[in-house]
Amino acid sequence: MLLNYHHECNDHAGSLDWIGRHEHYFNINGFRPDHFASPSGTRYMTVDGRAIAAIDIGSNTLKLTVARVSHGQITLIAGTAEVVRLCEGLGETGRLRDDRIQLAIDVLRGFKEIARELSAGTIIAVATAATRSAANGMDFLARVKDDVGLDVSVIDGDEEARLTSNGVLAQIDPGGAILIVDIGGASTELIATRDGVVLESTSLDLGSGVLTDRFVPSDPPLTLELDMVERETADRATEFLSRHGRFARLVLVGGVGEFLFSLLGKSGYAESSALDEARQIVLGLTADDLAPLIVAPVARARVLPAGFAIARAISRKSGAPQIESVGNGLRIGILLRVAASGVQEESPR
Repeated sequence: MLLNYHHECNDHAGSLDWIGRHEHYFNINGFRPDHFASPSGTRYMTVDGRAIAAIDIGSNTLKLTVARVSHGQITLIAGTAEVVRLCEGLGETGRLRDDRIQLAIDVLRGFKEIARELSAGTIIAVATAATRSAANGMDFLARVKDDVGLDVSVIDGDEEARLTSNGVLAQIDPGGAILIVDIGGASTELIATRDGVVLESTSLDLGSGVLTDRFVPSDPPLTLELDMVERETADRATEFLSRHGRFARLVLVGGVGEFLFSLLGKSGYAESSALDEARQIVLGLTADDLAPLIVAPVARARVLPAGFAIARAISRKSGAPQIESVGNGLRIGILLRVAASGVQEESPR
């Protein structure tokens, strides 16, 4: 492994709010800063021991992680998430909706307040597929700058996959052929690794939010609708997967994996058939019924059947017999890059 990973936590699987309930530790073993340099060469600075915050402006959910960097060790101390559905309607209009933008700004204002309450001297915010593909994505970020005082970097699919793979591989046994799958609201990142080395990655412009809007108008979903999601996913993923043969494990990053394990009462590893079981469950549940089972907002539960369908299609094509879940990939990758880039003083804004 590239990192030694240790955690002490009392996880409530499926919860979108874990402030004050976790402490995770990442020890860095001789990383060179250039391994995690940003495309622009930016070096993120913070006082050794001061908290730093990472914000992921995702297409379904906005997420905050606050950590402390001290003597090459990252300690995750707090985090929270809010479902915003920033990508809602994006596939039809090509634009972020005004009400989604306003909700995102309100959430980001709250995230900034939490970060400051926890004495975060640096806040790093990135935006992913919905923002980078929307015609008014830059207008949205300009409003975030003006209204919240946050500078947000839009990262492309390659950078998202790179940061996610770094974050995930720090938390798992990287041995063997592993397929890392990060299913967002508007994109899905596929990362093929072997023994901790990234072989290839790709970003597909399909996600649980946009495919729900496109294929799953019914609540509860219909079998035919989820079949269409799976066919679309399989068609788009086959070329990538066919270049890498059979995988030993599939690692689901983020909510889809967390909610899968929560719904089925599983932990650690699950057989690939778990996705068949989850499909049968969600076919009989409305979003209102599903939400309390996974301890998530109704808006998040509404797009989860499509997320399971994406995961099931990829799982079947990959041949992986086992599934593993990692809740936090991208933000851990961001924090690792910060820790590796040096620790010097930056004044809080």
